[in-house]
Amino acid sequence: MTVTKFPCLIVLFTAFFAGTHLHPILGQQAPNSETVSELLTRADIPGMGLAEIEGTQLKVSSFGDAAIGKTQVTDQTIFEAASLTKPVVGYLVMRLVEKKVLDLDDPLIELLPSLPLPKDDPRSKNVTVRMALAHMTGLDGPDNRTLTFAEEPGSTFRYYPAGYRLVQRVIENLTDTKLDSLARREVFEPLGMKSTSFVFKSEFASNVATRHNLLSEPLVRNRDPGTPANAAASLLTTAKDYGLFLREMLNPKVLSQKSIDTMLQVQIDVADTDGTVAWGIGWGLEPERGAFFHYGDDGSAKCFTIGSRSRGAAMAYFTNSFNGMSIADEMARRVIPSESPSVAWLNYKRWDSTFRLARRDILRAFIDDGPDAGMSLFRKYEKNHEDLDMKKIARWTAWLLDGRSLDAGRLKILQWQLDQGEESIELYQNLIRSLQVVNADRERQTKIAEKLIQITKTRTDIVTLNDVAWYFATHPTNDGFYLETSGVVELARKTCDLDPEEGNWKNTLGIALFRDGQWKQSIKVLKQSNEQGMDHPYNWLYISMSEQKLGNLDAAKSWFEKSMEWKKRNAKAMMADADLRKCFAEAEQELAPVMSRGPKG
Repeated sequence: MTVTKFPCLIVLFTAFFAGTHLHPILGQQAPNSETVSELLTRADIPGMGLAEIEGTQLKVSSFGDAAIGKTQVTDQTIFEAASLTKPVVGYLVMRLVEKKVLDLDDPLIELLPSLPLPKDDPRSKNVTVRMALAHMTGLDGPDNRTLTFAEEPGSTFRYYPAGYRLVQRVIENLTDTKLDSLARREVFEPLGMKSTSFVFKSEFASNVATRHNLLSEPLVRNRDPGTPANAAASLLTTAKDYGLFLREMLNPKVLSQKSIDTMLQVQIDVADTDGTVAWGIGWGLEPERGAFFHYGDDGSAKCFTIGSRSRGAAMAYFTNSFNGMSIADEMARRVIPSESPSVAWLNYKRWDSTFRLARRDILRAFIDDGPDAGMSLFRKYEKNHEDLDMKKIARWTAWLLDGRSLDAGRLKILQWQLDQGEESIELYQNLIRSLQVVNADRERQTKIAEKLIQITKTRTDIVTLNDVAWYFATHPTNDGFYLETSGVVELARKTCDLDPEEGNWKNTLGIALFRDGQWKQSIKVLKQSNEQGMDHPYNWLYISMSEQKLGNLDAAKSWFEKSMEWKKRNAKAMMADADLRKCFAEAEQELAPVMSRGPKG
């Protein structure tokens, strides 16, 4: 079966070198610590935890810093497993299959009718547990609203993490047990994985690896033990613990050999790989080489694992770095000493590619030496490397400069993209945000806003339509002016027309109507949003301000007081939502005269 490739990652890698700097575990002498450390240094990767299996032997190695200049990686360092979560979930499901809790070919909708599959589409009855774990459900969209079908179920491989969250809901419902507790009972404890969890634990705080960006700068991440488990990506583990899991895959003691065979059996081929890459239950597969693999990419935490049953060998490495996948080629060769089709398919740039070096050096020039120096180096690469994809480097540079108070430099690279004739929603979104930060003249901002709204109007992607409308409805120019309010109302109304039962979209429309001076309509739409499940201060505050504009001061005061009571009770939610804080600040200023009034009469 030939299918379409759709990996869930930013595509970086277009070619890699056949040579290798390391040797495989089997058949040749494994490289020493100095060799790996040198590779990490050259690839700008601060730290790594490495697990290697040969036969039944597990070797764990630690390299570099868990946090640069603060702590070193040890065998106890907790890493983010990202999508290396999925093989563990596949294994957990097979445990439940053996216990007759469910079957791989059970339709999801029959196991849990409340799943957000389209109830009026008969294809929903064809989506099975097997399909979800092998990324061939055909479904599309986030699993917090009704999904749609992009392809026929079972026909196409399409990397779709939300399928794992659907399975999570099913098994939690069938066992009446949350995912982390279920995995602890069925996987972690039987395999001795003592430092692994689907949720963050307070005892992890002192050992968890710090993320580092492209330039190896540490990134602060606030971790909440209350954040629920995510079967697609929330696993936290050590290299040792994941090595114990890999050893079970090669030498099963808890799960039956039959179930392991099922996990590693081809369920569907991946297109454009000539059969060299396929997918099983929880695992990617290299059928011709008899290997199984998976990658993990959560931005600045990346990891990779590959195993060979015929060789009795496997490897998993975890990094705390944006650059972590740039060494996947060398690391994969530690298990099988030849080119890995899975690494080629994943399409990441090698650590020593001109693309990666150019991207790093250009970014560093913008940051250290300013916009002119950054743009000068960009143009030198453009002139001297005709085969280099400068448009992709420009997009990366614009993204990586975001949030650094370097919008003057960002505007230069965005203008270069415009000069190349590029037109995209992402480009115009970046432009308008940077123009507002540097307080560009309103005429220029209006011109870009008009173009962005014009392009967005042609889309039927609900999330994109809503995102653009929301941005303009909640982000004024520095002098407090809201751009293109009538066009924003049009975008928001189109979103609601496409999905009339979603209260979140009506929230955006209600705020857009408020900006456009349509206060009666704003109140009407926001109250509809309340009725559709979005009964929240986002609505109450703008109902209050609309009532004030209409002169209904007692109604305005009532809605505002309701909002303030919510604020007192929900300090954590306020801290986590910058847009909501802005809404409160606006309402408090607008309604100050109302709140200072005495009682009616």
